[in-house]
Amino acid sequence: MLTGRYRTPDEARLLSDIVARFHRHGFDTFVIDRRYQGDIVIGRRGRCLVAARYGDFGSTLDAEFRQNAAPIGPLHYSYGGALTERPPRLEPTLTLSAQFILSRVGIGIDREPVIAVAGSPGCATPPDLFSGLRLHLMPAAR
Repeated sequence: MLTGRYRTPDEARLLSDIVARFHRHGFDTFVIDRRYQGDIVIGRRGRCLVAARYGDFGSTLDAEFRQNAAPIGPLHYSYGGALTERPPRLEPTLTLSAQFILSRVGIGIDREPVIAVAGSPGCATPPDLFSGLRLHLMPAAR
C-alpha cells in the first residue's frame, strides 16, 4: 500500500510564495540558486535587504545558513509567529514527520515551514512577512 507514494516538499512553490510575499510588501527580489541547500530569496526595498529561505533543516545546516546570511545580517528563524536565534526543533520535526507519514497512506496535508531569515542592520522585517506560509508536498510521481 505504501509503495510509490513517497512525496517530497514542494520547495519551488514555497520559494514562489516567499517571492510573492516580498513583492506584496514592496520589495524587489532576486533568487540565489543554491545547489544543495535550497535557494535564497533576497528582497530589497530602498537600503533594506532581507534574505529568506526554507529553513526546516536549520538544525543541521545552521552553520551553512549563517555563513550564507553573513553578508546581509544576523540569521534568525521564523516559525509559529516567533523569530528566534536558534532553529526550532521539536514541533517542526514532528509536523514534518507527520506530513511524510500521512502522505505515504494517501493523505496530503500542508504545514507551516521554518523560514531562515536575515536582515540588514536597521532593516525592520514586516512582522507578517512570513505568517501563513504553508509547505505543500509535490504530487506523487506515477
